[in-house]
Amino acid sequence: MAIKSVLAVITSLLLLAILLSGWWFYAQIWALASHNPGTSAFISRYEAHSQQPAHWEPVEYDQIATAVKQAVIASEDARFMQHRGVDWIETRHAMRANWQSKRIVRGGSTISQQLVKNLFFSENRSLTRKLLEYPLSYMLESRLSKQRILELYLNLAEWGEGIFGIEAAAWHYYQRPAAALTNAQAAHLAAMLPNPRYYQKNPASPQLQARIERIQSRMQYAHIP
Repeated sequence: MAIKSVLAVITSLLLLAILLSGWWFYAQIWALASHNPGTSAFISRYEAHSQQPAHWEPVEYDQIATAVKQAVIASEDARFMQHRGVDWIETRHAMRANWQSKRIVRGGSTISQQLVKNLFFSENRSLTRKLLEYPLSYMLESRLSKQRILELYLNLAEWGEGIFGIEAAAWHYYQRPAAALTNAQAAHLAAMLPNPRYYQKNPASPQLQARIERIQSRMQYAHIP
């Protein structure tokens, strides 16, 4: 009986912890509809490790060039306007490609999932984190518009060592605001997203150049909110 009682208490505490965590995440996401976050998990991690402030200048959706929105959707989530947080079609394709290659060669995360990761989690891969991304991405899409999700993502994405958000990236790489970026510049910045610190140090990478060309060919077909 004593063991059963202990297990019952542990189970109750675990359920309570899950419930409280769910409410905490929901409260954070609810606030994002009308308020910008003060930081993100990625920004906090960088500042804690480097002991210096990140380069981060959030801007409004209308202060970001249309080319940037097209390039990022073409690069990161072509079905952004169709799915509701998780793109199961792309997830299946990624799982098949990774299984055949016996390593991670393709990601299936949507912009919503990447935003959840940037806001709440570290960049370290774990099954727990990946599983949490799914319900939180649906929660994000149930509360926020596609435009707001894309705005937040563009303002929080990492573009190099200590460089966060499209405005800081635009000034760092092109000495101009995000609103003035050209198609070619937007494609370059979008191409950096899978591995921004590496591409920051290796701007002449053939892989980066190939990604830029592929994104430029797809930009005109990208549907943006």
